[in-house]
Amino acid sequence: MNDALITALKAIVGDSQVFTDPRSLEVFSKDHSWFSPVLVETLKDKLAEVVVAPGSSDELQRIVALAVEHGVPLTVRGAGTGNYGQAVPLSGGILANLHRLNRILEIDAVAGTARVEAGVRMGALERKARELGWELRIYPSTWATCTIGGFVGGGFGGVGSINHGTLWDGNVLAAQVIPMTADPEKIELTGWDCAAIIHAYGTTAIMTELTIPLAKAVDWAEAVISFPTLEAAIQYGLKLANDPSITKRELSINESGIPEYFTPLKNEGAILPDRANVLLEVDGAKLEVAVQMALEFGGSLDWHNPIDKYHKGGIAVSDFTWNHTTLWALKTDSSLTYLQSRFEVDKLLEQVRLLKARFGDEILLHLELIRENLADGGPLVAASLPIVRFTTKERLYEMIHYCEQIGIQIADPHVYYLDEDSRWNGEAVIKAVARFNPLGLLNPGKIKQLETGEIGVQAGSWFGGKTATTV
Repeated sequence: MNDALITALKAIVGDSQVFTDPRSLEVFSKDHSWFSPVLVETLKDKLAEVVVAPGSSDELQRIVALAVEHGVPLTVRGAGTGNYGQAVPLSGGILANLHRLNRILEIDAVAGTARVEAGVRMGALERKARELGWELRIYPSTWATCTIGGFVGGGFGGVGSINHGTLWDGNVLAAQVIPMTADPEKIELTGWDCAAIIHAYGTTAIMTELTIPLAKAVDWAEAVISFPTLEAAIQYGLKLANDPSITKRELSINESGIPEYFTPLKNEGAILPDRANVLLEVDGAKLEVAVQMALEFGGSLDWHNPIDKYHKGGIAVSDFTWNHTTLWALKTDSSLTYLQSRFEVDKLLEQVRLLKARFGDEILLHLELIRENLADGGPLVAASLPIVRFTTKERLYEMIHYCEQIGIQIADPHVYYLDEDSRWNGEAVIKAVARFNPLGLLNPGKIKQLETGEIGVQAGSWFGGKTATTV
């Protein structure tokens, strides 16, 4: 970086949207990788040299052209709610924060689609869509602050995935992207070509606009239902998940001990001691049926939010699901961390028993029941983000290796390489890098095989080896 380049950036976006002070560089160069004690140490010194906030895609194009002209790395970020260092600049350079690209361009209330700029916050989009009778199909627990571009570039699934699968299940219809080239003309991607940007950590091309499908809005009720044992909670969750007559948006299962971290719910009297629980979003017309089903497994309804209070500014159960579960645990005990895993549904109870017998309370189980590969029937999947008591890196990887030995797949959240994540899209991403980022200046250092020649996990192994190859 040099003064001339800083001056050129200010000429593009204005003086007030270029930041070089130490505080701004520290804040905008970090994400939620502090969830991992391993990544905290690995990424602690990684900082951008300048932060810039473009106000339009045209400004962003000019920033790209400038970076390519000077051979300077460029990293793009949204709200920074990712957990693996996706948007942490490993090689300094320019960091572009897209929070000003935040226009909802169109919601087609007939077709049920939304076209938005990449910096739109998902909570704002959810609220606008529901005004028109629609809602987001899937969104992360960070929905209030997460941007749509950040979710597509670094996410996987979330609330709604029990109905609508993961990002790869048709949940990105089209994207406008800017390549990292000297003449960065906007390019339109549609259909499976969008695999080039999904969960690619922003290493392929820069998203400026996205078109996503919406779902018809449902009057959701929220509930906390507790059970005497984790196995009872799991058995209930599986039965409810497989009942097509009860529409669900969220079904999260927590081993006893984890609910104690949910302070706002505790203050509402929603958490009973020494009980596992299920956090549920269900069609309000079916809540009573879902509660009656819980009685078969010793369950009790400990709290519910009626449909007229759904997302009205009070407690939302989704704020305690997915990686927000980890966040609440870490607020109480900083020695905790987490894993990301995938259990085999037909062996779920067996795998849970083996894991608990080996590690006891060193691992507390948190399961998210979802569906994936909707084109192949949408089989039920037990995704899991267990809470782990961290002592040493060696002990952490002993747990990971044992999980893999008993058939539990791990997407390691303690590494920053994209191709060490079993959910990455392999060939589609590598081909897209060659096409859209030929100089390797876009978020460099995140794909191991491009840096060292070593190939990490099998691409798409989380999905049974399925991966999109079209670009």
